[in-house]
Amino acid sequence: LAVGYTVDRRDEAMIIENDAPYLAQLPAFDFVFEAATEAERLWLGVLERARDAGQVRAELDLATLYRTIMGSMFASVRWYQPTGRMKPKQLAQQQVRLFFDGFRPHETHGARA
Repeated sequence: LAVGYTVDRRDEAMIIENDAPYLAQLPAFDFVFEAATEAERLWLGVLERARDAGQVRAELDLATLYRTIMGSMFASVRWYQPTGRMKPKQLAQQQVRLFFDGFRPHETHGARA
């Protein structure tokens, strides 16, 4: 959803990415930050369940993981071109793979660590 938002609502995503600290001081934008707080709560619940199921390393701080994921997804508004070779769904899939599988090659049978 975050990647879709940055693609579908590029101007709004760019404003939030660039001006969030300033906008957070303005009561007219409270609804944006209330929605962001709710999204964070939901994501943290998902990440906690993933950690409890052994799908996320136990020693990771989940709030830091969430903010790193969201920061990366929203920062893609600066470089991602929806008209380029990679479609938004492919971008989202690539980012999920990077965050949850890493960027090292999968070990093959007999490979050394």
